Amino acid sequence: MGMDVSGLNPKLVGVEPKFPGNYDELSDKEQRAYWDERDHFLENNPGFYFRANVWGWRPIAELCIHAIENSGLNFEDISWHYNDGDGLKTQEDCDLLANALEYMLEEEENIVEDDDLIYFNSGMWTKMGGNYFNREEYREMIHPKEDKCDELNKRCIPGGHTGMKSRILFTGVVDDNGDVYTPSHSINYGRIKTFITFLRSCGGFAIW
Repeated sequence: MGMDVSGLNPKLVGVEPKFPGNYDELSDKEQRAYWDERDHFLENNPGFYFRANVWGWRPIAELCIHAIENSGLNFEDISWHYNDGDGLKTQEDCDLLANALEYMLEEEENIVEDDDLIYFNSGMWTKMGGNYFNREEYREMIHPKEDKCDELNKRCIPGGHTGMKSRILFTGVVDDNGDVYTPSHSINYGRIKTFITFLRSCGGFAIW
């Protein structure tokens, strides 16, 4: 399950390879040749298609929503957490969103390297560290108790924690015991940069 984000009017180089109608009859080498050709096409046409699984897409969508609000962009109401074809319809709007994302992330001192993480707080948390070989400790690390989640959510009232923009965080949260927790949904900076590249070349997009 994931999100297929398709460019509406992408700038294209070359022709998209068509899926072979006799794919099951092709040799392994011929099948691999098709996928290599498609990978080459996608690399040369970053505005054609962007895909993310549900866990990876939620932080992207939420970050976009807050970048839009942060920059005061006059976009209509958006519902980008669903596969219903919503999106932006013009390259101009996509460029404005790309600029808004870049501006917001450039202001964050914790977001520098491609593997730096951006978190989306949906109410689920993960404790950093811990003993993976202790079953009880591992369970608490992956699924903290409800009262612990409530405590962490209260610490993340917008403006109440450094690096917080509504449900977007750029750092973990430290509890009274000195333990560090992070929201369970996250995306790395490199993936966001790939999406920004998509935005600058897609001519508008729809989420399916």
